[in-house]
Amino acid sequence: MPLSVDNIIQVNTGSFNATGGNATLTNPVTAGSTVVIVAACPAIAADSNVMVTSDDTAFEAIGGVTAVTVQDAMPTIFAKRNVAAGGTSWGLTPKKSGVASARQVAWVAMEVTGVGQDPLGTGNLSWYADKASSDTSVASDATSISTYRDGVTSPGSCYDTLGLAVFAARGNDATVPVWSGYTNGWIELANVGRTDAGIGFSLAVAYKPSLAIGYIETTATCTPLADLAADAVSLYADGARHAHLVQMMSGAEFGSMTGAATMTGHQIFDTATANVTCVTNIKRTGNYAFKYA
Repeated sequence: MPLSVDNIIQVNTGSFNATGGNATLTNPVTAGSTVVIVAACPAIAADSNVMVTSDDTAFEAIGGVTAVTVQDAMPTIFAKRNVAAGGTSWGLTPKKSGVASARQVAWVAMEVTGVGQDPLGTGNLSWYADKASSDTSVASDATSISTYRDGVTSPGSCYDTLGLAVFAARGNDATVPVWSGYTNGWIELANVGRTDAGIGFSLAVAYKPSLAIGYIETTATCTPLADLAADAVSLYADGARHAHLVQMMSGAEFGSMTGAATMTGHQIFDTATANVTCVTNIKRTGNYAFKYA
């Protein structure tokens, strides 16, 4: 089933200034749901390698900005799929270079139902799609930022996904930065800010469900200018559909008998015997042909 905002069945926000605190939900979670926690903390002075970690090691860091050398607000996206029933609180620890460090933390917690697995995955089958780490987006003294940098948009190959974009801002004074103007049809889900020790700081999460491919990028505006960071991930729906590959209709263009028989979700036959090969020297169209001994 496609994912929609209706699959986000509860959301809560909060913040603290300490060496640790909790992200919470109002109601106990339902067995089988996915819990997503977005958390961020601002750097102080010339801090680097500052981030928030989850105290529950079962949560996976599926996205975020985890290591920078400027005075940014560093967001991380944590998620735990197929949870047991009953949880309402999860510990968070802000750290500098791996050591707990007292500072402001803002968080957004949500419970999402209907999250499945990538139909093209192998092994444990990934249940989310993240962009390459080299595309992590940060900007100093800026008023807007995109979830992708340098125009790189690698949306993945599946339909039926729920995109989550996170934006964090560290202000230049006590003014709390305000996020708005999300492009490409994204909608704000939560926005939490605080100010402490003369530093304004905010965290926003936007969402976009999709039945199409290529939508994961969005740009948001921040007022006033601040040091910014952004990232985005997509959660796959249970039973998500994948895009067709050209090879599905072109036989030998897999390039090898092994590929034609084993490419997950697209194999054109189950097994290949020794008397059938894929060759390049005799062909009608394309680059390959099947040769039957």
